[in-house]
Amino acid sequence: MSARGFVPGLVLFALVVLGILKASYEIYMQDQVLKAQLEIRHWNTRRKHAERVFKSNPKHTPTRPLHMCPSVQQRKRFAITSMLTRTQNKEDFYFYQLGAAKLASSIHLWSPQVLGLVDLVLLIAMDNLTHPELTVNESLLHNAGWSLCHTAIIESPESDMLSMNRFLQAHMFSRLRMWQLIQYDAVLSIDVDAIVISDISILFVRHYPIMKKRNLTLGAVGDGLLLPCTNANARRSAADFNAGVILLQPDMKTFRRLVNTINSQEYTKELAEQSLLNHVYSFRQYYQLPYTFNTHLGNIYCNERVKDASILHYIGAPKPWSLRRGFLSCAPYDLNCWKTHVAFCNMPLGAYLAGTTHMSLAWEMIPTAV
Repeated sequence: MSARGFVPGLVLFALVVLGILKASYEIYMQDQVLKAQLEIRHWNTRRKHAERVFKSNPKHTPTRPLHMCPSVQQRKRFAITSMLTRTQNKEDFYFYQLGAAKLASSIHLWSPQVLGLVDLVLLIAMDNLTHPELTVNESLLHNAGWSLCHTAIIESPESDMLSMNRFLQAHMFSRLRMWQLIQYDAVLSIDVDAIVISDISILFVRHYPIMKKRNLTLGAVGDGLLLPCTNANARRSAADFNAGVILLQPDMKTFRRLVNTINSQEYTKELAEQSLLNHVYSFRQYYQLPYTFNTHLGNIYCNERVKDASILHYIGAPKPWSLRRGFLSCAPYDLNCWKTHVAFCNMPLGAYLAGTTHMSLAWEMIPTAV
């Protein structure tokens, strides 16, 4: 073929390729627009659900002080709570306060609709006489949006064998105080090592009415953390639940029942109030919430539709503030520590490192004030 005939042929070929690429790009963009439209339709449906509830729960309802802490005013029908208790040292306490601030801030950022339904109440159970070095940064917590409710601690069972358990040392049974918030129809408790990453109004406008209709007073996510990804059904229907995110109906009778059961010998106290609640609310005695309301690193590794997640929970170790403390809680040479964490999350070391890095960065991006 002569040079004179080659050039037009090359130009024609280039035009054909460009035409194909343009058509492919247009098809791709149409697909993206369709996905965006479906996503908008999905969120509009959820917004309409929330708006219907907002109309029956006006924002300017008469306020009244809470019985448990009169300095806090009840303004809404529901509440979202978390709790601060003692920690092993001053540095840990600082980071848990920071976690509480970022939790409240994440609610304002990514679930503003729910603020028309709930009060944000942070319970603080501290023994200032025995731990005067642990000071509460009230300004930090107020600026994040919390109303602060100081309350008495609930002592852990005394036992030499369990005295070194960090959950018992932290007086985690004090979380049972949430059942004393009886002026609220329902309370959503979220651990301070969690963040909200999408709208959670549906917990109050859909899941709570269903839970109430079934005569159940507690909702939680099955704790399938230790099960392999291949056993997806078992992971989602685990008999025990994780108490890091629970939806409960406050009641003084239930509160007294739980407190009276603390010293019972019928359950293991290893995980403090979580062990107690799993003992009292055994399988099928609680409402199973979708795992998207208590998503953890294991869900991410197993690729369990994490894009639908609403609450990201940093269960176990490392905590979300690990990047500030030398990246992870294990020293590079401490092989036993690494093996424990990797086995706990049931995943390869590479996936564990990548997942914890991304989760820590997500936490770091959240401001501490609204």
